[in-house]
Amino acid sequence: MKKMNFKKAIATLTVVTAMISNVAVLPASAANVTRNELNENSMFFVQDRSNNCTHASITMLLKRVARIEKNDYQSITQDATRSTVWGSNGAAHEFTYKGISISYRNKDQVYSELASYNGSRKKLFIDLLKKHPEGIVVYDSWHTGGNSPDQPSKFYPQAPAQISDDFDSDHAILLTDYDAATDTFYAADPANSNVAKRISLSQTTRPHIDYFDTYWYYSGSSLKDKVSDNGGYSSSDYSESSNSSSTQQSSSGKGNFGNSNVKFNSVTYPIKQKAGSTFAVYGSIQALNGNKIKQVVVDIDEKTSNGSYVNVDKTVRTMDKSYYNLHDIDDRIWFNRASKANTTYRYKISVTTSNGVVNTLTKEFKTF
Repeated sequence: MKKMNFKKAIATLTVVTAMISNVAVLPASAANVTRNELNENSMFFVQDRSNNCTHASITMLLKRVARIEKNDYQSITQDATRSTVWGSNGAAHEFTYKGISISYRNKDQVYSELASYNGSRKKLFIDLLKKHPEGIVVYDSWHTGGNSPDQPSKFYPQAPAQISDDFDSDHAILLTDYDAATDTFYAADPANSNVAKRISLSQTTRPHIDYFDTYWYYSGSSLKDKVSDNGGYSSSDYSESSNSSSTQQSSSGKGNFGNSNVKFNSVTYPIKQKAGSTFAVYGSIQALNGNKIKQVVVDIDEKTSNGSYVNVDKTVRTMDKSYYNLHDIDDRIWFNRASKANTTYRYKISVTTSNGVVNTLTKEFKTF
């Protein structure tokens, strides 16, 4: 037998040990899902029966929790959850479905919570969405039982901004997330008039956050660390921001423009986006040199092969003011009508001032 060289063996072991001790052990990511994955269209649906908006919204919430937890989310359907979630008196307030615990806050509880947010529902729901990346189901019961904006109560000391009396029934939606960069809530509305996808709150059948007075939420352990913002929809820098996709990227911009008649301030505009997707309009228009804004026209036009434009959506506002908030038309102009892929569209804002001049801002964007 060949004699072992112990000195050499010890030297070799020392070197190997040193090499191992210098290897960095990288912690595995705790995130189970990205926001993009959580907001895929397949995660949402419209109600399959009349008066089942709350059931549909809660089922979407259950599905999102299951996906975050890497459970069988695809089996969670309205039919599968009906016996647990829905009963003769409507949606259950407290229940557990496949290990997912759901709880409820009634109007008195929400009213108490609002005290910590100076009465602001907006601040309350923003904070809740920070804690609940799976979303929360918000419910408008204000339009039930004869309540209307001219009948304030302790819950509604004054009519919330933009609220109309157009609704004759209660309604629930799934509030999914909030983008601070554009001050936009996003939601999935199960109403049959909508499509099964994540849209801005302004495009839902309840377009203002002050409508909602009760909510359902996931009451299990926090899922915050299990959802990654990689591939998410929000951006801390909205100017020329991008939304990640596996093959394409949506991008948008924000800028100031103007002339001697008007100034366009912090106007958002798409640069590249998925065909049929939505876009949030923000910015303001300020009249200069003693002028007043008389009319604002916003167009979305499709560019044809010969370079001309064909209108696909349009909204007109008449007024007599020196300042106009463009977000006021966000729910009146539909970017999802830019529905053809690989096409150039034009976003056009035309402002007529009191001196008779039409001042125009145009931005082209491409779809994929």
